This record gives sequence, C-alpha cells and structure tokens, in this order.
Amino acid sequence: MKTKKTIWVFLIIYFCFLVFPDVSSAIGVRPLVMDFILSPGERVAFDLNITPEETQRLVKINFFKPIQQFSGGLTYKEQESDYFPALDWIQLEDDEVIVRPGEEKKVEGTINVPYDAEGSHTVVLMVEPAVDPDQTGIIFQVRYAVRVNIHVERPGLRPAVDVLDFDMESDDEDFPVVSAHLKNPSPLKFPVSGEVTIRDENRRLVERVSVRSQHAWEGGREETSFYPGAEVLFLGPVNEPLFPGDYELRLFLRYADGRQIIRSKTVTVEEGQFAQHMEYLRLDPEGMQEELRPGAAVSKAFQFENRSGEPIIVQIGGEEIESDYEHSIFEFVEIQVRGEQEFELDSRRTGRQVITFRPPRGIEPGGYYGKLQAHVFSPEGDHLDSYTVPLDLVVGEGWENEAEIRGLEHEIFDENLIFSVDMRNLGKAHIVPEGTLYLQNQAGETLRTLRLELPEEAGRVLPQQSGFLNVETGLMEPGEYIGEVFIRAEGEELDRKEFEIVIE
Repeated sequence: MKTKKTIWVFLIIYFCFLVFPDVSSAIGVRPLVMDFILSPGERVAFDLNITPEETQRLVKINFFKPIQQFSGGLTYKEQESDYFPALDWIQLEDDEVIVRPGEEKKVEGTINVPYDAEGSHTVVLMVEPAVDPDQTGIIFQVRYAVRVNIHVERPGLRPAVDVLDFDMESDDEDFPVVSAHLKNPSPLKFPVSGEVTIRDENRRLVERVSVRSQHAWEGGREETSFYPGAEVLFLGPVNEPLFPGDYELRLFLRYADGRQIIRSKTVTVEEGQFAQHMEYLRLDPEGMQEELRPGAAVSKAFQFENRSGEPIIVQIGGEEIESDYEHSIFEFVEIQVRGEQEFELDSRRTGRQVITFRPPRGIEPGGYYGKLQAHVFSPEGDHLDSYTVPLDLVVGEGWENEAEIRGLEHEIFDENLIFSVDMRNLGKAHIVPEGTLYLQNQAGETLRTLRLELPEEAGRVLPQQSGFLNVETGLMEPGEYIGEVFIRAEGEELDRKEFEIVIE
C-alpha cells in the first residue's frame, strides 16, 4: 500500500539520521561508473576520487564481480581472479588509503587489457571505510560499488539474445501478465527493451504491454543492461479485460541499439482463468495535447468519476516517462494544481481538479512529456489501483523533425510474413511516423510495396524514444531479397535504409 510505504520509508530515514548522525557526513566517491572502449593489448589510466568525512578514516578498496540476477539487478561477489580473469586487468596504486578531514584523496589505477581479450567485462571496486575495532553498539556502514565497464573491441563479435520462453501467466493475485525469459549467450553487454501486442480473434488490438525487468520497473527505466551469460525475466502487466477465447501475443524485443527479435504465440484464455481489474475510476480527458508559446499558460480540468459502489480516496501526482528524461514536463514546465492532491470520492460521485501548465519564457522550443497519475485507495488505506493520463505539451516552433531507422526484422507466423522496423525519434518533439517497405529481388525489381504503421494504440513516438513500425503480408518464396525502408512524418521523409533479407 503506497501511502503507508512512503510514510515508513520516511520514518526509517529519519530514524537513521537520529541514531546514526554520521550518515550525513559519510565519505563520497566519484565517479561511480567508468566506461572504457579498448583494444586488445591497450593500457589506460584512471583516477578514483574519495571525498572526506569530518574525521580521519582508513578506506579500503576491494575487487568484486557483478552477477546479474533473474530480476535484472546486480549482486556483488568477491571473486578469485582464477574465476574472473578481468580482476587481474586492474591495478590500483593503493587498495587502502587514509582520508583526512578536508582533504580529497585521489587513487590512481591502470587497466591492462590482454592481447587475447574480447567482449564486455565489468569489475566492481567496492569502496568502504574500515571498521574501528574499538567501536561498539550498532554500526551503520556506507560503501560504494564503483563499476568499471571495459569493452574490448574485436572483429566478429555480435550481440545475441535467446528467447527461452514467452507466455502469458497469472501473477500472485491471478491477474494476467506477459513474460519473456531471456538469455544473453554473447560475450557483450547491451541494453534490452521490449513490448508485447495482444490481439483478439478478430485481429483487434486489445493492448500494448511494455515488458521490462523488475529492476527496470523499479527504477523507472525502459531498458535493462543485459550482462554476458545472464538470464533475466521480462514482465508486463495486462490491464485490459481478457474474455474467453484465443489471443495472439507478439513480442517485439529491441537490443544493442537497433537489433530486433520478433516472436509470436497464440494463447487460449479459459473462463475464469484470470482475475479482472475493476475499473474504480474513470478519467476525462484520457490525455492532454496542447501547444503553447513560451511564457503562456494553459489550464486543464480533469474529471475523476468513482465507478465503484464504495467511497474511495484519490491521490494524484506525476510520473516521468523514464528516469532522467530530457523532455520531462515536470522538470522544465511550471505546474500548479488547484485544490488538494488527495481527496475522497463517494460512490458514483465525480470530482474535478484544475491543473495549470506554464512553460517559462526561456524554455527551449520542443515537446515536453509526462503522465498524470491517479492512485486509488480504500478509506482504510489499501491501494486498489493506479491510472495514468499522458501529458503532451508542445512549446514554441522552429525545429525540424529527425528520425533514424535502426533495424529491420521479420518472422513467419500463421502463414504470414511479419516485418518490423525499429526507429528512433531524434527530434525535439513527438512524431507520428509511417513508412514504406519495398521488397526487391537481387536484380533490384520491386516485388511488393508495403505500408509500415505504428500499432493502433501507440499513437506517437516521443523525442529520444523508439518505436516499431509493422506490416504483415503473405508468404514469399525462400531466398535472398533486398528491403528498402523509408520513414516519414507529416509528409516529410526522415530516413531511408536498405537491408538484406533472407527468407528460409
């Protein structure tokens, strides 16, 4: 239950500062992440800077190996170099240093890459103050995991993802979730993200479901860094009701900046197989799309209707598109909510909130995005459900749309040939892209002209975000073909690329 959890987190933090006052003056370390792209046999130096406490401390630096868990997060294990050779690549000037008050300490290190090395390697330098043997009572210790990412370039290395399982199942409360069990069999580390489309027997799109690792969901990120040899479970909750019948699941995985995987599957939903989400709340409007000039303001009235037979508590707030999003409406636009952000609604009653959006005069022209989030609680404080409303605010004018085609993938499923184009919006505002795929033989003759479109509910692609343009067509004879892809927005061509296609 979200409200009680927030209160408990605050109380725990407050208690720590009362009982452990030294927490606020703990040592600091920078940088926390170091990335190196190196060649076999290359040597490079780096610095690790440790900022002091108010008292002199002995600080130790130990070497650990990161292990990616099924959730996508990392755990750290102290390893012998025999089991993790990359530990031998890093040498530190000192692995124990004295940090004096008011004096930052710099630890110098070097990385020596062997001539036979290849792929992605991560070594964790665990920086922690030594424990005073004379100290008694409860000891609150802060330590920092500094990740040293080493990517060793070598011809022929290719990222790869194995889809070990792809299905729809029940969660702990019997609600439906789609899941994809993935493995990274390659020696490379790379980002992975994905979505699943669900269609009913009439080919109607029921829902687009974002699938992410548990670690990505908790961190508000779409992508998960996939470590070599790891297995990670990607999950996505299904919110639309699923009535008995057959459904087509289609998984679109994006990885390693442009590569794709498509998997399709038919599942049958039986009567009573899944619990159904109750619609406690109806929001109107279901989205906001506004255009303003810098310095102007717009006020939007949002209506909240209690559709249940019991009173509910509604708590409204904001949700970022993703953490550190460069076009965040909450970071760059002044937002004012009139009235209380938490209110009670009686059964079948309607409430109204007015929210004003005011971009400052000096704001950079472009689009700014986020989500209005409404959490629903029972009068006893139990969390019942959450709802989101997309917020799109386009400010000013004068930019050019930009996009990049990153990959083309195909799959054969149910006597159809499915093509998917991965594209990324490089512009400053959202676009509604469409495209054309020309299928040609080796002689350059066009055999088919296919129209590429976003899934129905996708609507648009936000700046610095990616999207899939899809099309289905009948089967073709096995062989080698050329796919020429064009993408457009507002009638303007944004990018074109050619791909080799091998149909088996």
